[in-house]
Amino acid sequence: MTSPTFTLSLLALVFCSVVQSQKVREGHCPLIIPDYEGACTRECENDADCATETDRCCQNACAGTYCVEPKSEDPCDNHECKHPGELCVNEGTHSVCKCGEVCPQNYDPVCGYLDEKDKEGQEYPNRCVMQMKMCELQITIDEIDCDRLGERLGIVDTESETDGASSLVAMTTSIITVFVSVIQLL
Repeated sequence: MTSPTFTLSLLALVFCSVVQSQKVREGHCPLIIPDYEGACTRECENDADCATETDRCCQNACAGTYCVEPKSEDPCDNHECKHPGELCVNEGTHSVCKCGEVCPQNYDPVCGYLDEKDKEGQEYPNRCVMQMKMCELQITIDEIDCDRLGERLGIVDTESETDGASSLVAMTTSIITVFVSVIQLL
């Protein structure tokens, strides 16, 4: 019969070795290149499954895993993704370019045209939302000053700033005239 102290010591040793084997090693997994799938097999489940004590268990483009020497720098640093609006995201076992999923709720409007055929343009609540739309459609949205929305339809006259001011005065005068007429009828 074994003593309780020996049993506890043995359990602690086993627990520590399991925890140590699950520990994530230092360094970063390389950026996943979508066009290159690599082997779609699972070579490892975690870093401890790798043959050397420095290799990391990293994911490839087709969700397989492989052991690789880690990078010392984050592969997303100074990396520009292929499609407009994509962000490089380091997810631990891999880094990948993908569309953003959440934007702040602040209202700081930005505007843009989707393409040459877009005559009206679009206002987005903030730059993040516009970038998500670019990523979703995999296009570039030409950002413009929101005051210029509609100029492709001829709604806004960009030749003279005073025309905009004078049309605002004319519209305000018309509204006041209608308002006074309604009051006189009452």
